[in-house]
Amino acid sequence: MASIPSTRTENKIMIIVPEATKQGYAVAQEGDGINLSQPNSKTRRGRVQKGGVATLDTQSQQFTLIGKQIRRLTEIECERLQGFPDGWTEGIPSSQRYKCLGNSVTVPIVKMIIEKLYKSPNAD
Repeated sequence: MASIPSTRTENKIMIIVPEATKQGYAVAQEGDGINLSQPNSKTRRGRVQKGGVATLDTQSQQFTLIGKQIRRLTEIECERLQGFPDGWTEGIPSSQRYKCLGNSVTVPIVKMIIEKLYKSPNAD
């Protein structure tokens, strides 16, 4: 993995993440999500997601900044983000677990959409 510069301000660790923006980078702070897929891309935007991980991908390249460390999300954390119970994908290889979870839909969101459609006054 490529080296990522970091800096410290007021006892906060911040990581500089290259992005295809006018300034050329985004700053990640503790608790932010960081997407490190295609690290050498000159056209990628949205690598830093403020306050958490906004999306999962199938290549398990979603990380978070905790203290002084960039840490990959665990399979169980990905299951929770998608609305599955802990261990839902247990028993298959780790890389396949990430791929399955990255390709899945977020269960609570789908449930909410179906409930809204069902309650819609225009529903037949």
